[in-house]
Amino acid sequence: MVSRSRCNIGYWIEIERSIAEAEVVHHSSTQESTTENTVDDTELQTAHAESSKAVLNGPVATHAEASKAKSDAILAERERFKSRSVNDTYSITECVSVLNEIEDVTDDIYMKALEKFMDPGWREAFLAMPNDRRKAWLVRLKEN
Repeated sequence: MVSRSRCNIGYWIEIERSIAEAEVVHHSSTQESTTENTVDDTELQTAHAESSKAVLNGPVATHAEASKAKSDAILAERERFKSRSVNDTYSITECVSVLNEIEDVTDDIYMKALEKFMDPGWREAFLAMPNDRRKAWLVRLKEN
């Protein structure tokens, strides 16, 4: 919250500076001068455009870049989620199929195994075990 407030204060200070600079340029361009004015309208328009860009390229650009980065991260996470296949080698479905083939698994052990299958590491380990080790793993779940 503090950093956001500081960002907003910096943003408004930058805007006030730009407005003050624009007022000075406007004020000096409307004053009658006894000497020849060396700045023409094109140069003033260019200076004004550059000062406007400075305001937009300052705090606003930083915020826009941060928003874009956050959006990109969210989209990348969605793509990773979409790309996951239900038929992955270590899927929960595969683990449950193997678990269902093991005889004499109580409901309590079955539910504890399902909880473990929420973790990809446990799924991989379970499917990599030979059948006799799976049974021992399930018995150990009962003890915990």
